[in-house]
Amino acid sequence: MKITVFGEEHELLLNLRASKEITQKYGGLEEFGELFEGKSIEETIDDVIWIVTLLAKQGADVHNLQHPDSPREYLSAEAIELAPLATLFELRDAIGGAMMRGSARHVQSQAAEGDEKNTQAG
Repeated sequence: MKITVFGEEHELLLNLRASKEITQKYGGLEEFGELFEGKSIEETIDDVIWIVTLLAKQGADVHNLQHPDSPREYLSAEAIELAPLATLFELRDAIGGAMMRGSARHVQSQAAEGDEKNTQAG
């Protein structure tokens, strides 16, 4: 999931490292859906900033690993704090999208495999 902050695009990536840090801070990914419930706007902003900078850092780290000759800078908490308040809701949605994409499982059913074999043989 990509976000744009002050004209700069950043990839939000939920990987094993980010999952570990989120679990350490919040107790697990299962509780993520409840993360913003019942909190003040200040607490919500702090959580969004922390998670966005964490996920954006993962995206930059992967890019930098794959493209060492053109490294990307990390998205700073300060840049997010200076963004308009409307950005908060966009960032919250982007976090949800990155979390869903990062935790998606690709499962192929046995029936589908059997259909594929029958198609190849037929």
